[in-house]
Amino acid sequence: MFSDTRLLRLNRSDHTDLLVCFPHAGAGISAFRNWPTRFKNHVGVALVQLPGREDRIHEDFSSSLFELSKAIANELAASNVNRLFLFGHSMGASIAWAVAEQLWFIHRCRPVLIVSAQSPTPEKQLAEQTQYDLPGWYELLGEKFPAALKHPELRALFETTWAIDSQWMKRELVCFHPSVLPVDVHAMYGIRDGLIARTEVAQWRNLTSRHFGLVPMQGGHLYWLDQAEPLYTTIEQLIERYSNVTS
Repeated sequence: MFSDTRLLRLNRSDHTDLLVCFPHAGAGISAFRNWPTRFKNHVGVALVQLPGREDRIHEDFSSSLFELSKAIANELAASNVNRLFLFGHSMGASIAWAVAEQLWFIHRCRPVLIVSAQSPTPEKQLAEQTQYDLPGWYELLGEKFPAALKHPELRALFETTWAIDSQWMKRELVCFHPSVLPVDVHAMYGIRDGLIARTEVAQWRNLTSRHFGLVPMQGGHLYWLDQAEPLYTTIEQLIERYSNVTS
């Protein structure tokens, strides 16, 4: 289905709709490891694996946001699925929006966007990254410091990917000015998130000429990693709502 199977990992399904998942900074497709099984009765799932992480750890993450979003959009447009749902969390939300721009302006494809824990203009949040050590950063996110990151080797691996993503975001997202799109947008945020507030997530409302919804979630910036069921249920309900609607 996809020609670049390192960038887009498809979990095969009989469904004609496709949910595409974009990870947050420092993460890869393992963050979505349960999603294909969880959504198998509702939608096909494709996972975006960026360079510089997990099985692509030795690859440079040097593509511009434009180049990256164009490559992903071209693959999705050629897939001939019925409807696309783009879920992006934090950094992934910005990438998902850029992909949606390419899909609409180039291919006249109108995806459904699900943006989580991100602002359309994250300059302030990017500037704050240098003000905290790693435990302090997790405290700002409203999250407990992960036990796994107390292991030196795992922490070093995470910090490598995190540094790569931080540099990329400061280069690409500061210059990214999202366009207004005629797409439905469903935005979500963690109520204990000290990095991205409700008012900042709500700014996506100004970038759509169609439906906008804003959903609070229990937890911090990474609310769905520990308590995924509320997010799963919300996405399932969205997919079911669109299942009988003409694109």
